[in-house]
Amino acid sequence: MSITTINGNSTVRGTQGNDELTGGDGDDVLIGGFGTDTVTGGNGSDTFVLGLETTSPITDPSLADVITDFNAAEGDKIGLTGGLSGEDILLEVFDSNGDSTADGTLVKLASSPDNGILALVQGTVNAQGETTLTSTDFITTYDNTIIGTEGDDELVGDNSNDQIQGLQGNDQISGEAGDDLLKGNQGNDSINGKDGNDILLGGAGNDSLDGGDGEDFLVGGIGLDSLTGWNGGDTFVLTQETNPITDPGLADQITDFNKFEGDKIGLTVEVSVDDIVLDVFDSDGNGIVDATLVKFNNDILAVVQGTVDGQSASTLTDADFITVSDPILA
Repeated sequence: MSITTINGNSTVRGTQGNDELTGGDGDDVLIGGFGTDTVTGGNGSDTFVLGLETTSPITDPSLADVITDFNAAEGDKIGLTGGLSGEDILLEVFDSNGDSTADGTLVKLASSPDNGILALVQGTVNAQGETTLTSTDFITTYDNTIIGTEGDDELVGDNSNDQIQGLQGNDQISGEAGDDLLKGNQGNDSINGKDGNDILLGGAGNDSLDGGDGEDFLVGGIGLDSLTGWNGGDTFVLTQETNPITDPGLADQITDFNKFEGDKIGLTVEVSVDDIVLDVFDSDGNGIVDATLVKFNNDILAVVQGTVDGQSASTLTDADFITVSDPILA
């Protein structure tokens, strides 16, 4: 998949496949995710986030992520997850074109038995054939990485910045304090960000996402999901299901949208706010309309509860919607 953001400071995330991620003119954060990804930051001070793909290290450079335009002079950084720092990294010059001239640097994990490759950073070799990367080019973005099993897991972070992945099964995931990245993936998951500015990704299945305190980013993904932001200016990202939804009972439920706290409803690039239709709806079946259906081409993207005024009109407006530049993991 090719994902591009044009302007502004954006967070661009890949999918579980092989992606091409391109930043714009702002200070972007680019997260490839699983797969073999090609990542280009563009102008600005960009952060390229690296992490272990699986529990098995990558030893073939052709399967590693590629960073095409790292520029330390512009303030670019390489972000490391799992509590790693620049001191945990091995740097090895590499001939990526097969012409016997080193032109890139392999970023490898020192603690891995096979020195697993995290990425190939192109254009980081000087005239003497030495890498231009140093430990100061690396920063820690997530302090802890926790990966679940194929079963039903209870995964709990700590007060640092955690990255937690549930994999298969019906998982319970809690980030605690810190700015966390929490992924349910498959199964019917319960995800709680708690304190901090968290990113919650439900994935496939019927998930319950609870942001907690802070400015959180909630993406239900495929399935019937419940999204609750709690305190702070939260963003609820809507995604289209494989088949259009016409029954409100099968659509995602946003339980506590509050525009006065800065909440927003995020639309992916495939959906324009101009194409959105807002219909009021009686969610309790008591004859009183109390929610808004967010529809795109008669496909119900979400039910937004508590968004009807005393005249039975929706309180949602175009200003409550934003376009997110990065389709999130489904």
